[in-house]
Amino acid sequence: MHRLKNLSKKIMAMILAAELIAAAGMVLDILYTVYLTQQNARLQKQAEAIAVDLVQNQIAGEVTGTAKRTKKTGADLIEKAYVRRIAKKAENLEYVPASTDTNIGSSEVYDIVQSAYSYSGGRLSRSSGTASGPNGKETYYNLNMSGVVRTMRGMGNTDAYWERKDGCKMLGNYIMVAANLSRHPRGSIVKTSLGLAIVCDTGGFASRNPTQIDVATNW
Repeated sequence: MHRLKNLSKKIMAMILAAELIAAAGMVLDILYTVYLTQQNARLQKQAEAIAVDLVQNQIAGEVTGTAKRTKKTGADLIEKAYVRRIAKKAENLEYVPASTDTNIGSSEVYDIVQSAYSYSGGRLSRSSGTASGPNGKETYYNLNMSGVVRTMRGMGNTDAYWERKDGCKMLGNYIMVAANLSRHPRGSIVKTSLGLAIVCDTGGFASRNPTQIDVATNW
């Protein structure tokens, strides 16, 4: 009997110890969970702060990059529209004022205008004396053009007079030519074998051959 009592006490003690151990384990689990929660909260805050910085930096970079791209793209679009507008006018044989650059022959406007048309046939030259151009017979003459330029000034043309390397006498972007004024009034833009030209003059040939173009040169 005495042994049974002692055994019961031992069993009770063991059960109590097991319960205490289990309770202690639960407390440790709770404490560990709280610790992890706190750590996660701190880590989450740190991660959020880092994420905010990254996003702000990315947005700032994208905004700056977009602004630069927009500025560049805008300038490109304006430039392209400007070039297209000049090229279209030149193709339609509409007058395009010359650039205010000192050297017109090196200006962008001149290049665009004269690139708008190219003749594939034979070109008028000093040695040939005549050619069959896009409008018919072409010839050349070499006279003082000051009076002709004065006449064009009276019509409102303010483009500079100059002479091209190939010898053509120029008014702004165009070769100066004489033509039948009934067919091609002064200021008209016409095609020649040497490029686009502006009608500034006329002559006795015009009544004999209304389609003839006489090109002003220093030949």
